[in-house]
Amino acid sequence: MLVDVAAGQRLVRSDWQGFNRWYVPGLALLQVGGSLLEGTSSAAAGLLMALLLNQAVSRYLSVRAGAARRKPIGTGRDSSSLGGLT
Repeated sequence: MLVDVAAGQRLVRSDWQGFNRWYVPGLALLQVGGSLLEGTSSAAAGLLMALLLNQAVSRYLSVRAGAARRKPIGTGRDSSSLGGLT
C-alpha cells in the first residue's frame, strides 16, 4: 500500500519519473502465486529498468531543450531582411 500511495502522489504532481520509479517495481510485487524470491528479483529488475528509463528520458529532454534554444541558420527573418517590403 505504501508503494501505491507514493506512486499516486507522484502521478498527481505530474512527476512522471518519480511515478515510474515507484510504479514499475510495485507492479512486480503484485504477484499473487509467486515465490518471494521471484517477487523481489522482479521488483529489483523493475527498479533498474525504471532508473535507466528515467536517465534516458532526462538526457533526451536536456538535448531537446538545448536544440530549442539554438536558432537554426537561415530562419527567423526580421522585417529588415525582406528588402524593405513591409
